Amino acid sequence: MLTPVLLLGVSMLAALVVPTNAQCGQINNCTQCFLQAGAYKCITCHDGFAINVAQTACCSAGCYKDSYGFVACNVNQTCVYEGCNTGFLGPKCTPCQSSIPHCDDCRAVAGSSKVECLICATGYNRTTDATQCCINAGCDVCTGTDNAACSVCKPGWFLYQNTCDQCGTTCVSPPNGTARCDPVTGSCYYGCQPNYHGSKCQRLCNLANCNTCSYNEPSDNLTCAVCVAGRYGPYCTPCNSNCLKDTGDICIHNGTCLDGCRPGYRGDKCDVSCAASVDLANCAVCDRYQFSCTVCKPGFWGPKCQSTCGVNCVEFGGARYCNISDGTCRDGCMPTYFKHDCSGSCPNCANNVCHRTTGTCLDPICDSGFFGETCNQSCPAYCGLDPNGLAYCDFTSGDCTYGCRDGYYGAKCTLGCSKFCKRSPANTEKGPLCYQATGNCLYACEPGFYTPTCGAVCRSTCVDRTCDINSGTCAECDKGINAGVMCPTGKCTPGYYGTTCESRCPGAQCINNMCNRQNGQCDNGCNTNYHGFYCTEICRCNAGGTERCEQADGSCKCRTGWTGKLCDKFCNEGCLGSQCTQDGTCFNGCKPGYYGSDCSGTCDNCVGRNCSGSMGVCTNGCVAGYYSNMCNLACPAECKECGSAGTCTKCKDTHYGLPACNLPCSDNCVVTSSGRVCNEISGTCLGDCKAGIFGAQCQTVCSVQCATVSCDRGNGAFTPCKTGYRGANCTATCSGNCKPANNGRTCGQLNGFCDNGCNTGFYGDDCVLTCPTNCANKQCDANGLCTGCTEGYYGSTCANQCSGCFELQCSSVNGDCKTKCVAGKYGTKCISNCLETCNDSTCDQTKGKCETKVTYPTLPPAASTADDEELSTGAIIGIAAGCFGALVIIIVFAFCCFYQMRWQADIMTRC
Repeated sequence: MLTPVLLLGVSMLAALVVPTNAQCGQINNCTQCFLQAGAYKCITCHDGFAINVAQTACCSAGCYKDSYGFVACNVNQTCVYEGCNTGFLGPKCTPCQSSIPHCDDCRAVAGSSKVECLICATGYNRTTDATQCCINAGCDVCTGTDNAACSVCKPGWFLYQNTCDQCGTTCVSPPNGTARCDPVTGSCYYGCQPNYHGSKCQRLCNLANCNTCSYNEPSDNLTCAVCVAGRYGPYCTPCNSNCLKDTGDICIHNGTCLDGCRPGYRGDKCDVSCAASVDLANCAVCDRYQFSCTVCKPGFWGPKCQSTCGVNCVEFGGARYCNISDGTCRDGCMPTYFKHDCSGSCPNCANNVCHRTTGTCLDPICDSGFFGETCNQSCPAYCGLDPNGLAYCDFTSGDCTYGCRDGYYGAKCTLGCSKFCKRSPANTEKGPLCYQATGNCLYACEPGFYTPTCGAVCRSTCVDRTCDINSGTCAECDKGINAGVMCPTGKCTPGYYGTTCESRCPGAQCINNMCNRQNGQCDNGCNTNYHGFYCTEICRCNAGGTERCEQADGSCKCRTGWTGKLCDKFCNEGCLGSQCTQDGTCFNGCKPGYYGSDCSGTCDNCVGRNCSGSMGVCTNGCVAGYYSNMCNLACPAECKECGSAGTCTKCKDTHYGLPACNLPCSDNCVVTSSGRVCNEISGTCLGDCKAGIFGAQCQTVCSVQCATVSCDRGNGAFTPCKTGYRGANCTATCSGNCKPANNGRTCGQLNGFCDNGCNTGFYGDDCVLTCPTNCANKQCDANGLCTGCTEGYYGSTCANQCSGCFELQCSSVNGDCKTKCVAGKYGTKCISNCLETCNDSTCDQTKGKCETKVTYPTLPPAASTADDEELSTGAIIGIAAGCFGALVIIIVFAFCCFYQMRWQADIMTRC
């Protein structure tokens, strides 16, 4: 509350000056002035301006002051001294903020009209070209109120909703427009745009042939998770060209071909030639994992195509083809050959055609001279000839088709006609003639013989040895014999029989050579080794084992210890007591280890050779390799032991796949001391793999990037890798920034850390980080701290510039200037402005005080004018008036305060 006394004092003070801007308008930026000798003198100026010593101008507060403490400038506001205080520039020391808003210190660029800001106001940041001060630290061009809106960002910063952040366009933007990343760490809040990785989404998935990458941020290692079709692995290695291409993927992450291999190749990656494998040179297509063939080259067969197709296979396209399993000729056999491999011959079939498997002639006709289903039997030698002079016989029986040759008879012409058959009257035949069916002589008998076959001799007492062809009765007896009686009666002379004793006993082996007169039979028995009614049949019994030969039927009666129809066999050694019947049945049963009625069966495959005597059933089971209740069936070849059904219970040492045991262990397995090669169920090798191979079944070739031919059995990892490679499988490469060591190695196999440090310009365990830009010779230590700075920079990372040092020379450690400061600066780092206006703008480097101050009591005479003198006098008067006015103000103010206090005290007293 203003009292009347205080208002009176203010009115008295205001009367001393001219308050109107219109009257002070002759002096720019002057707010209060007075008139002296017809000219106005300024007392106070607008903010940012100050009066000169002559009070004729309001100059920029940035002009250096004179020795009287006034800004040194001319009436046209041009500063007298070269240079300006901090925050001003130009001949009139215009405020930096008038050229660059929010700039606290700036400089003019030599040779141009450009102004560069050196220091922005608190809360503002310089742009790269130093022409603006923006609120956002990442802005390079800003607009709007207080320069808050960004339109262009600095390198490493990205424009986002009129501001710059370090998230980059690779961060996913949230739908509500909030921040994309952490403002301190730069980590993206909502993940990355497609194909970008890392917490800051800073790593582009730019691997060739890669659809989706996998990124390890600590090691900055970018690998591929999903490759384009036809490639695989962390760096999208091409699938082997030998993979089949039935699907788009071709192979999976480890290079394994999905659809199998092209003919001639094998292995997971189809990278092994069949021909390169042992014994597989004749493979056209080999098993992908086992060392065996599935298709052979023309002309070969067998599990490894090691066998040659039969030479009698029909050729197709100039080559023979046969089944890989058994060699069966694919296109049939050449004429006259049969069997699956055409190894059988059927040359005598008509038309040279026979059944492929059995060799049976397809047409039931043989070539001349042969018969039988396969025409492999010769017709009888004495078959008659056809009109063409060829001999034929029945296809099935072999009976002669065109009769017999002269002198022979029977269906097969194997019997000879009696030599006593008469010849034909023409006597043109080559032998005696007889009927083919019966053998009876065609033209009666020669003299002295009778019967239809002329096989009997007429009695010697017959005249001319002539007798009846049927009965043998003499046509006429010798003289002296009664023809009616025909011959003497009674017994005949030994060796003869018949009505007239004209016939010899048939077999001549009757005991004492006596036979029945009526029928010629040996009534008294036969001589040894003969039997039959006429003792004409020779006993076939074994002499050593026979007790007797029965006359009636020739059956053999055996001695003890012998058996068989002919008594030609010993009782089986299994008979207890070596005694058996004629049919071999053992009287007393079997010895241990034998069975059957004749004890011929052996229990060799029974444990302990123990089995039942009757059926041979093993009582204690089978020895290894056999099965069934009698242990008479061999286990499959791949079994070491099998069960009662023939199913393997143990595989051979070289096979697996229980219970079938039909898979051979890998040839790359090393045989163990027990002889066992691989696990009989899984096929996993029990011992080590051969050199250069790894995997459970030793099926995979070690990586070519390994320094040796050996690798870890389980995962293929090697120790060590070849120079320049790392990782368990030596598939990753060392950083190209690693410095090579003396042994040639560049980085650790497992962690990829560089063994011998980094090449110049890089740091970090794996040398993937770049040294700061201003490091001397681009060199920094393991932590990225510079070992020295380029001229003009200092600090651990050389990020600070020695802008205030003369010729930019300062300590790279602490930034202290080495020589002196530039004009207008002082301090150890020359970053503070001089505290006074000094000659040449040079002040004491330590205290900031002038070594030589600016002094000018009056302007030089040569430049004086009447106006200038008047101004000097007016200035002196103005100063005196100012002092007087100040004194009046103080007195009036004190007076007002005194009466104010008295007035308040009176009021309180009245209350």
